[in-house]
Amino acid sequence: MTGVQSKLLELMDEIKSICVEKKLSYVLCYETAAYFADHEVYEDEQYNLKIMMPYGDIIKLEKYVEKNLSDKRIVESWKNNEKLHMLKFRYVDRESLLFDGRSAEHHIAPGVCVTIYPARQFEMSETARACERYLQLCNKGQRNKVLRLVFFKYASRLSRIRFFKRLATRQLRIDNTNYIHRGWFKHFKMTDKEIAKFIMDEQSKATKPYLSSRYIPEEVLLKDPEYREECYAFADDRANVIKLPMDLFTNTSTVTFEDREFAVYADEELFLSALYGDNWRVRSREEATGTDRPAVICDGNLPYQQYLDYIADDEMSLEDITAEKLEYNLWMGYYHNTPVNNALRTFNRARRSVDRIDIWYRLRPMREELREAYNNKNIDRIKSILKDYLKATDKYYEMRIGFYIDAEIFECAKLVWEAEQRPVTVNAEGEISTFADKVYDRVPDIYKTETPDMYFAKRGTKIIDN
Repeated sequence: MTGVQSKLLELMDEIKSICVEKKLSYVLCYETAAYFADHEVYEDEQYNLKIMMPYGDIIKLEKYVEKNLSDKRIVESWKNNEKLHMLKFRYVDRESLLFDGRSAEHHIAPGVCVTIYPARQFEMSETARACERYLQLCNKGQRNKVLRLVFFKYASRLSRIRFFKRLATRQLRIDNTNYIHRGWFKHFKMTDKEIAKFIMDEQSKATKPYLSSRYIPEEVLLKDPEYREECYAFADDRANVIKLPMDLFTNTSTVTFEDREFAVYADEELFLSALYGDNWRVRSREEATGTDRPAVICDGNLPYQQYLDYIADDEMSLEDITAEKLEYNLWMGYYHNTPVNNALRTFNRARRSVDRIDIWYRLRPMREELREAYNNKNIDRIKSILKDYLKATDKYYEMRIGFYIDAEIFECAKLVWEAEQRPVTVNAEGEISTFADKVYDRVPDIYKTETPDMYFAKRGTKIIDN
């Protein structure tokens, strides 16, 4: 364990103690939840520790720190740093230094910190939501993009040219900017700092509960698709509102890490898949950034203010460095990452075709046994026979690619997925989608109409079984 990690655990001990004293709640989140569940001690040099708390509890924690711990701790948020990329809170140790030169986010308190993400129970006004997205885009160097999106917003309403209208509507949907024009108009009357304060004030006084049908039993939704229950919500750094269960902070279990106990949500898959998406198994366990990187400047015993005073007269400030890094990231995202990701997706689609043929071939001599297991509803046997098929389906699903051989195998796999109670989602129109539905939607039409047997028969290929 590094000195920085020791400091992180010290900070978490304090947060847990305050939670007990003030009756506040928390759970580990993002990669911290996955790492602490998989390991008993630190096995690398990562320096991030992430938790989630109800928004109201974070405000109470912040006030406690200001009153009792302000000499050695500070909570950094949009309250004192409007340049953070999103509405979050950094519980920072004033007596330490940690600056990552690769980071494109400006911090006024570059010390060792626990990052606290707010789970919101109440929904802000549309104007406040618009301001939040506006500020996110500005802080990520995309202020010009706001004007373009506002243009698309009005063009989608006023234009009669069908192609242009579709283009504008698609762009707005991708960027999740339903009310972006309201945030743009606000900036003519308010500075970014005032906008940040406006957002936090609006969130503190919001009273409209978030509602969701995501975690309601399927049998209830089948009877009443419009049924909704109160829930928590988390707005990520792209303003996507992620619905989380109302029992997020009560239905918990504990994990032991470095001889300490931490609270985690009891259903890891439900929680992490909500935060990360379909490929949560991979993304939540990717290698975390560590203090061993050359770009990281850290010292667990050097107050960051001393370092800031020391470099105050440098030609380039830390804010300038993060601004240049942000500009570089935007360039890479547009000119490099997008083409590379497109090429990788094309490759994975081609690889899917190879896996489809390979698994189809291995299953040929087991078809009768599979049919018998299906007729008898022998889930364990079906799962054993389709082991490779089920694994491939999950792998490609996390890449947003549908894997499919033929209808018979797919129907057998559906029994397994139903037995595993894969999450069911409901869209805005009340339509229910099972895991099988979502896989099938991503399958190319040609796979649905032409089985591998038909493909080879059409070409006169003779199949030789082992």
